[in-house]
Amino acid sequence: MKNGKSLVELAQELERQSQAKKDFVASTETMEMTPGGQLILDNSSSDDTYDFSLTEVAHTQISQRLNIPLKYYKRMRED
Repeated sequence: MKNGKSLVELAQELERQSQAKKDFVASTETMEMTPGGQLILDNSSSDDTYDFSLTEVAHTQISQRLNIPLKYYKRMRED
């Protein structure tokens, strides 16, 4: 039998996830992609800088948005 979390543990995990999530609305002018594939978001109004790792889904969406064939986009990332 598989054991899961107790109701208290589940509530604590949901609370942790709720506090950890953030949504951002940002101009593309405030974003920068590093050579290592990190996305840097510079929020000049609050002097905060955020650093994000991108998933494969995000890279696929970027290639589609920029009309770059995915195969070529992946090759550019590797080289």
